Amino acid sequence: CVPLTSSKPRAMVVRAGIPRSIPDADLDPDSHAPRGLDAPSAPPTVDESSQESEVVSDVSSDETSPWGLLERTPSERSLSSSPEPPEEEVVSLTLDDGAWPGVEGWSTRTVGERRRPPSLDHLDRRDNAKLAAVFQPRNTRRFVTDDGGEPKRKGLTSKQWLLCISALSFCWMLVTTFAAPPLGANSGKGGEMCAGTPTAGAMCLCPRETVCATRWHEVAFLVLARASAYFDYPMYMLLFLSKCHNLRGALHRTYLGEWLPIDSAHHLHAFAGAFVSAEIVWHSFWHMMRWGVGGDIQFLWRHRTGVTGLISLICTPLIAYPMMFQRLKKSIPYERRKAMHYLSAVWGLSIMFHAPATNIFWVMGACVFLYLGDWLVGYFVGTFYCPTLMMTPLGESAVEIVFEHPRGFVNHGSNYVYLCLPWLGKAEWHAFSLYAHPTLENHSSVCVAKLGDWTEALHRAVPVPTARPGWVYGPHPSPFSGATQAESMVCVASGIGITPTLGTVGFLAGSRRVNVVWMCRQPDLIEYFLRTVPFSDNAWTIIFYTGKRKLILSEEPFIQNPRILLLRGRPDLRQLILDIMHACETGGDLPRATLDKAREMHRETFRCDAMEKFEALMERLQLTYSDQQLFRRAMHCTVMTAHELGKDVDEVDEVTLEGFARFVSETSKVPGLLNEKELESVFSRYGFSRDGFLRKEQFTLRRYSHNIDVQESHQKAAQLKRMVSLLVSEGNAIMRNTERDYGDWQILYCGGTAAVVRMVKEMHDELGVGVSIESFNW
Repeated sequence: CVPLTSSKPRAMVVRAGIPRSIPDADLDPDSHAPRGLDAPSAPPTVDESSQESEVVSDVSSDETSPWGLLERTPSERSLSSSPEPPEEEVVSLTLDDGAWPGVEGWSTRTVGERRRPPSLDHLDRRDNAKLAAVFQPRNTRRFVTDDGGEPKRKGLTSKQWLLCISALSFCWMLVTTFAAPPLGANSGKGGEMCAGTPTAGAMCLCPRETVCATRWHEVAFLVLARASAYFDYPMYMLLFLSKCHNLRGALHRTYLGEWLPIDSAHHLHAFAGAFVSAEIVWHSFWHMMRWGVGGDIQFLWRHRTGVTGLISLICTPLIAYPMMFQRLKKSIPYERRKAMHYLSAVWGLSIMFHAPATNIFWVMGACVFLYLGDWLVGYFVGTFYCPTLMMTPLGESAVEIVFEHPRGFVNHGSNYVYLCLPWLGKAEWHAFSLYAHPTLENHSSVCVAKLGDWTEALHRAVPVPTARPGWVYGPHPSPFSGATQAESMVCVASGIGITPTLGTVGFLAGSRRVNVVWMCRQPDLIEYFLRTVPFSDNAWTIIFYTGKRKLILSEEPFIQNPRILLLRGRPDLRQLILDIMHACETGGDLPRATLDKAREMHRETFRCDAMEKFEALMERLQLTYSDQQLFRRAMHCTVMTAHELGKDVDEVDEVTLEGFARFVSETSKVPGLLNEKELESVFSRYGFSRDGFLRKEQFTLRRYSHNIDVQESHQKAAQLKRMVSLLVSEGNAIMRNTERDYGDWQILYCGGTAAVVRMVKEMHDELGVGVSIESFNW
């Protein structure tokens, strides 16, 4: 709904196009709209002068209606499902005015004659956009293109290209196997090695002793073995080239980056690794079967081909399986899994010398030595020593590490780095997403969540803010580096996965619409990033808090940027992403149900009394500091305040009101958390003496019965102002065609939730949106 300028209710007639007929099989059983319909077939029009319809019934919720805020009656459903549905429907609305736009009544529709829609020139453009947002269907479940078919694709994916190249390599295997020498191994009917064998007179595949098939079953075994090897040769190369971090970073900043799948290098590496781990077993099995039935099994330990093949067969499960299977990944520490992964160098060398008569030595040799050379360059040139890493614990969940850029270090945005802390382990390197520090120039940050042995050791070593030295290797392009290809994007993050999103927001917020959906249960992370990161004001930032502790936040970011929403619980992520894309495309708002939940959370967070705020602050502080440390901090604040006021510091032996105010301001890091009156109220409720200032029973268990007067303590009316600004979009939004193409959108996800990964991949297949997934769950 949109606010009207008149002081009394007015009737409006809205004409909305009827969607084209769709078979019953495509109907969503939970709604009365087709699953495949994303919008009405024609934009709604408004006629404020019509008085033909009257209000018949009210609708109080839009959640059950696929038509946004409109509810269809049973008679209308029967009409809309008839063989020849009407072309238009006339809807009469009565809206009342005021600071908060309200709906006095929503009428049932009457099917009228087809009439020419009135002109919209007399309406403001933003009202048109608002009506487009309100009357679009909300329960979109599936995207349907204009022709009713599958969405158009931009081309083959990187994995499909890899499989195509592998297929070409397989075709080359057929040539080298069955063609005559010197191109192939088939010496034909006159092959001396095949004289008197079952294959004599037809073919002779016996170019060397280890590759000699003189019986038809041996020919079959040989073809099966060679087919798998040749098909995987491009994947062998990719396994090493995808981990040339410095080479990838250099190519990413050149024109060649447009042609190479640099952003998806790690995903291709994992895909190829899984493929090769199965192929090695297949290849070895058929060769050993052929040698065994032919009486040549001694080649396995006497010939170079057999020995190198056996080495690669033994190394493959040690390299791949601990990284592939979740049970092994959880039971084997990361450091051991990574150490076993370095056996890939031995594996690559064994493949080089496996078949000396072919070109595999030069092909694999180039890739292996390029990988080793890249590693040496990174070790001596791309690794930077940082004498001061500023580390700040963020409650019990994470540690923020901030460092000044060393000479030669450049943060290009959407990167990641490897971090080594020698005082925790000189040989341990761990990957973390990098983002520019929001307030310190020429500084970058990483956020380390407590997830494993090394991160738990870091949390134990940094109980309070401190500074220690360390090494940084990088930066390297992450999957989020390709976000520049899209005009608009939705960054989905869970927990600590917000960090690569912050790099994208800081890098692209000025030129792109970077919407953020963040699901997090760690209150310290939400408090820290809302306090320090300026999220984009031309896109939506929606945070879903799933934790239990009360949040300690400043209301200022929400007042300055009304598109920052804080909600409690978990979202219907698919529907929320569709709502965000819909709102951005039409210039409208999110569904009313979402805004209502945000308003409720806003009231819960900011409309509490002083005691609740202070108790929530103490609850947060006691997760990091002991009572003795808090008492010393409060005494220090009292001494500093007394010194600034010119008082005798020696006479300060207890926490004063001024020191208490400074203590609250410094520990909460939220300006104006408690005003002067609230500070006095809280201070008077406690006995602030040296003996009883920070007893546990006082600050964690004690509760008071008191009256809360939200209206008196908060006169800003920020809630009303914020919600009104949400309902009335800024700027002149132009009503767009209701049939939209999401090809210019991209969904970026960082996290380890398998259900979310499946969901965004399904949206890629159905809507044609780009998808980038980043995860360091190695």
